[in-house]
Amino acid sequence: MPRKIYLDMRCGFVYNIRMRKYTKKPWSTSERKLLSENYYILPKEEVYGLFPDRTTNAVRKQVLYLKARGWHFKYDLEKHI
Repeated sequence: MPRKIYLDMRCGFVYNIRMRKYTKKPWSTSERKLLSENYYILPKEEVYGLFPDRTTNAVRKQVLYLKARGWHFKYDLEKHI
């Protein structure tokens, strides 16, 4: 049975609501711990490489989410002096 693709017309632009090609995957505790230990110590490209299934935006948003909830992140003091 074929699935319907819903199209919407707004301001003359047609877009496909089903454009998203990924599924949401919750962050595990071990991923969050790895992120809090390395985000401010390693270069950002290496941090993003630690999470190959996550986009750069997903990693940045997870950092903001964790900081808002009181998670502590390790800092490299030499970089911040």
